[in-house]
Amino acid sequence: MGVQRTRLKSIIWAGAVLSGIAPSVAAAEPPQAVFKRLAEGVQALEKDYLAPALLEKRMQVTVRLNDGRLLYQTRDYERAAMVLLDVVENPEAKGQPVYREALYYLGDALFRIRNFRGAMAHLEELVRVGSGAERQRALGRLVEVALATHDLALADRYLTQAQSLLSAAPEPGLLYAVGKYRYELGQLDEATALFERVPADHALSRRALYFAAVVKVRRGELAQAETLFQDLVSGAAQATDPADQRVVDLARLALGRLAYERGDLAQAVGAYAQVPQTSKVFDASLIETVWIEIKRQDFDRALRKLEVQLIVKPDVVDGADARLLQGKLLMMLGRYGEASRAFEQVLVEFGPLKSEMRLTLSKQGSRLEAFLNEKIGSDLTSFDPSRFLPPKAARFSGTDDETNRAVNLVTDLALQRRDLDEAERMADQLKTALEAGSRVKIFPKLQEGWLRALEIQHQVALERGRLNDDAAGKLSAKNDAYKALRQDRMKWQRRYTAMPRTAVEMRARTARVDDEMARLDQEAFRLSVELQGIDAQLTAIDRYVKDTVGEEIAALGMPALRQVEQERGLAKALKVELEALVRAVEAERIRLGVNDDSSNEDGRTRAAFLDAVRSEARWLTANGAPFQGDILAGLDDLDVRLNAFFAKAGQLVDDRVTRIKAQVDRERMNVETYRRELQAVSSRSENLGGTVAARAFRQVYERIHQVVLEADVGLIDVAWKQKQDQSGEISRMLERQQIDLENVDRSFREVSLE
Repeated sequence: MGVQRTRLKSIIWAGAVLSGIAPSVAAAEPPQAVFKRLAEGVQALEKDYLAPALLEKRMQVTVRLNDGRLLYQTRDYERAAMVLLDVVENPEAKGQPVYREALYYLGDALFRIRNFRGAMAHLEELVRVGSGAERQRALGRLVEVALATHDLALADRYLTQAQSLLSAAPEPGLLYAVGKYRYELGQLDEATALFERVPADHALSRRALYFAAVVKVRRGELAQAETLFQDLVSGAAQATDPADQRVVDLARLALGRLAYERGDLAQAVGAYAQVPQTSKVFDASLIETVWIEIKRQDFDRALRKLEVQLIVKPDVVDGADARLLQGKLLMMLGRYGEASRAFEQVLVEFGPLKSEMRLTLSKQGSRLEAFLNEKIGSDLTSFDPSRFLPPKAARFSGTDDETNRAVNLVTDLALQRRDLDEAERMADQLKTALEAGSRVKIFPKLQEGWLRALEIQHQVALERGRLNDDAAGKLSAKNDAYKALRQDRMKWQRRYTAMPRTAVEMRARTARVDDEMARLDQEAFRLSVELQGIDAQLTAIDRYVKDTVGEEIAALGMPALRQVEQERGLAKALKVELEALVRAVEAERIRLGVNDDSSNEDGRTRAAFLDAVRSEARWLTANGAPFQGDILAGLDDLDVRLNAFFAKAGQLVDDRVTRIKAQVDRERMNVETYRRELQAVSSRSENLGGTVAARAFRQVYERIHQVVLEADVGLIDVAWKQKQDQSGEISRMLERQQIDLENVDRSFREVSLE
């Protein structure tokens, strides 16, 4: 009988668990053990989450600087700049050594992402407030900013500030930067003296040594230059930085060229062979080894080496010069059919390109700049030649230094415009995140503690329900009033236990909702791409019609063009609507998490459940049910401590949010100022994109024209060489015939005794 009763209790308990009535498997623990476990959990909350957060608050400047320094050292310069800006803008940081360190890292990170204005602002601040070494590092980078922007007047101003520092104990970075500036001005003696003062154990020593070697070459001191290049190559194993590796590869290339110049072709080939295939100068080294073999008159070997590059770059457009050289080598080897095919392949690829571009030049004439400006549009974030050149011609494009500077200017203006738009978008997102109920998730450690506290809070609430069950089990008489109270409590308990009650479950629910919103975002992106495609097609149709019938006739208002304009207007309206939808989805995704709508609904369910528990407990107490008073008092204390944890954690979050909001507001004001200044600059250079594009267009056309001309000449040379060979063969045959006739005639005379 006892065994059956035990088995029956087990079945009833299992059913209760499956139905959600039982609070948890842990309910089998004695109340004292459960309370002890929960109390330890609350104590851990205070120790593991509140105490570190309070310590971080006191040391937040140092912590953020370490975060920014780590991102900087891993070359994640954009994120490093964002973190370091937080340090620099923190009023508590000013006056501390960490502030000056943050200024340098921030200025340097901005320099590396080509945000020259921002870099100058923070580095000039470091020059003003920094110590001697810090001022030198800042001035060194400022000189490089001036060189990158080709502002020699600005560089002179910085050099004036640095001049007194160079005579004492200059910082290596300043020596290197000023040396580069002197080198750019052609002041080789001054540049060499500065490069030679960079210590051998400094990170910039290899780059300084390379420049010193190049100066030797420019002076004609080739033996000394070769020694310096050899020093660079011998230390290649220690060159771990990508910039240093490039310097080593350039030194290998230079050694090959020096050996070639003095006629030591074997040593030149050996130097070129050391350039790794992954290097950016590998192609140059390979071509130069081909010319060495040509100089040796070993055309067959030169051809074999050239074919290695043709395997790497089989496309004719990507290797036009190599293909032309292949044709010439084949001709020299007397393989005329293959030589003709090599030249013909070049003509097949470049002939139509030349005709297409010549048509555009003749058609547009003096308005080529305006035409290309319309084609490029206002979005110059990346100056992509494929937007104004035929696709294959875009791959073949190349620019000179002047064009590169103009391209950089156009690109920088567009990037600044893009960055300002991105800054505004991020400010809106930050505002949404900072004002959302789920803002605790901005601080992952506190969010983790918050979720753990909610988990313990759920366990405390369910433990109260179990204590009611224990007390009711010891009460003999229960009336309808109690049954109604218990039914109400069980109704809410079932709802309560159906909610996510652990940190894992709460995160999983947030992740599921986020996944659904991510799918919406992906669908919106797909639609956006489709709209861009439609807009591009409509633009192409519009351009085609105008090019076909002429601008004047098109301006009279063709029905087809009117329809195109209507479709473009509709596409534009849909794009605006889609962008609004995307922003709404982004905002909702930001609001997901702790204290979002789902969490607030959970809170209302918990409050209703606790009200039902307390109503039931009051009836049980009034009717003499024996409660464990110490456990109830302990649970009350845990609730108080949990509420205190939420209050303290919330205050920490609010304090941080207030500081971040103030910083965001300041940045909004800066963005508005920058936008006005950028608009003033952009208005003066609004047609620069078309001018640069037209210059690039003409340059590419001239290069293609030269390629076509060389291929044509190559075919003529092959035919002429073949004709020469055939004429020579005929002459040699006639000479042999003449000799044979003379021999026959002589023999005849001998026989006839004449």
